[in-house]
Amino acid sequence: MSLRAALLGLLAEGPASGYELIRDFDVAASVIWPAPKGEIYRELARLQAQGLAKPDDLAGPRNKRTWRITREGRAELKRWLLAEADYSLRYEPMLKAVFLDTLTAQEVAACLIAQRQFFRSELAKLKAVRKMPPRQAAAEGRRRYGLPMAIRFYEAMVAWCDAALAAAEEPAAARKLARR
Repeated sequence: MSLRAALLGLLAEGPASGYELIRDFDVAASVIWPAPKGEIYRELARLQAQGLAKPDDLAGPRNKRTWRITREGRAELKRWLLAEADYSLRYEPMLKAVFLDTLTAQEVAACLIAQRQFFRSELAKLKAVRKMPPRQAAAEGRRRYGLPMAIRFYEAMVAWCDAALAAAEEPAAARKLARR
């Protein structure tokens, strides 16, 4: 996933300070994946060097700068949005699922229970975000498309854990799971 594209998307929603952008990368308050603060500022500098974003000329209190997307930045965001997505799946829980059979039944169950706990936790955070009013009107697009997708993803992961746990407990259920 592209930090560059995420920052351009956030700036297309409206001008924002570095702090506000960092806040948007908090999964508990947004749909965007977490990103380190330093990485966000380095990417903003690259976007500025490429003419895709620019800070206001005057800094505010505590050297706060508001960033804006440029016309070139909007064109780059549009190009990225309309380009074919990278559908290659590099999701570690899926890779681990492939090799669960190398573990004992107890280890498989422990692994699945831990994963289900994580997925339920993320799902709860996202459902809480859905109940909160958006911080800005522009974030409504994230809530309209991104948030439901993320919620459904974690619901599917919880359902998979439940089915996999049932399959691990019963050999006949394992065959059913494999046919799904």
